[in-house]
Amino acid sequence: MRLLLNPSKKWCYIAIKKNCSMTFSTFLQQNGWTDVSMRDAEELNCRYFSHIQNPFERYYKGIAEILYKQPDAQVHLMQNGLIPTMFLDDHVLPISVLTNDISRFIHFIPMDYYKYSCNELTNDFFAENNIDLKIRNGDVKHVSSTKKKPFQQKVRKQLEIGYNSYLRVLYATDLKLHNAAIKRISSPPLELFVEPKTLMDNVRIFFANYFINSSR
Repeated sequence: MRLLLNPSKKWCYIAIKKNCSMTFSTFLQQNGWTDVSMRDAEELNCRYFSHIQNPFERYYKGIAEILYKQPDAQVHLMQNGLIPTMFLDDHVLPISVLTNDISRFIHFIPMDYYKYSCNELTNDFFAENNIDLKIRNGDVKHVSSTKKKPFQQKVRKQLEIGYNSYLRVLYATDLKLHNAAIKRISSPPLELFVEPKTLMDNVRIFFANYFINSSR
């Protein structure tokens, strides 16, 4: 996971794969932001921001990215279903796992709010925090290839049949982070996710996170 520090050393951008990371990493680096380690960022006591979308959508796109680059995995998907190790790739790992204990301190900008684009919301964030930047549509990099769409559709169809409950548990924290980002800019607030209500829901979440962390 890549982190970029602004020239004033007050803000740190966290690049999360499949969440506009290529566009904003390139844009910020061109404007003087520099790579920094997580330890150095913590010592500087800087504030964090990143982008977020519906975790299921990020997952579909992440799996499609893996399939697009690995023909053998495409065959396996068609014959046997998803390969378990795909769940450990940075394109699909939950944000709450990638960012460890700091996810609750990150200011997340939603990519998928129906009313405003990701660029508009990011520019609003820059203005509100006195960051002298403005991203334009021409700055967008790495637009998803249309060749990946069939893989996304295939993955989505398969997961909607057999993986929905599993993903809702695996991405429970990410769903809450996305929900909070949407609610922050919505008027009236939207309620997108209901927290787990039962003891077994919370047990499943605990073991899902334990499995991911112990397997990395």
